[in-house]
Amino acid sequence: MKVERMRITLIVVSILAALFLLGWIGLQVKPKPFAMPSLPPSDASTLLSAGAKTVPLPGGLPARFVITHNTGRDYRHYFELAWFGLPVMKVNESYVNGESYFELPVATYENDPNINFTTGQFLVQARMNLG
Repeated sequence: MKVERMRITLIVVSILAALFLLGWIGLQVKPKPFAMPSLPPSDASTLLSAGAKTVPLPGGLPARFVITHNTGRDYRHYFELAWFGLPVMKVNESYVNGESYFELPVATYENDPNINFTTGQFLVQARMNLG
């Protein structure tokens, strides 16, 4: 009876260790970068695409993102968290032509008046700060 319990414990611990190792290996794989779109040049535009490590895990989760910002007018942010280089969570946020769009894994907000107002105020402030 004691040998059987020890054997079951060893199997359970081995399975848990293998799952932990598999999870850790998946977090070491970096996602491929986004292809950079070609945009017309503008004095007040920013385009940024990069990889990152995010929290909440020690060492972070692999991520990639792309941000476009036409200062004082509009912006787009797109983020992906990855495991084995594949997206497991996506966040898509934009404010274009006075309308907001915010997509999370749990909810989507489109043209929300409160978000539109707040974001519009932020963009006006950004425009004032840049001259």
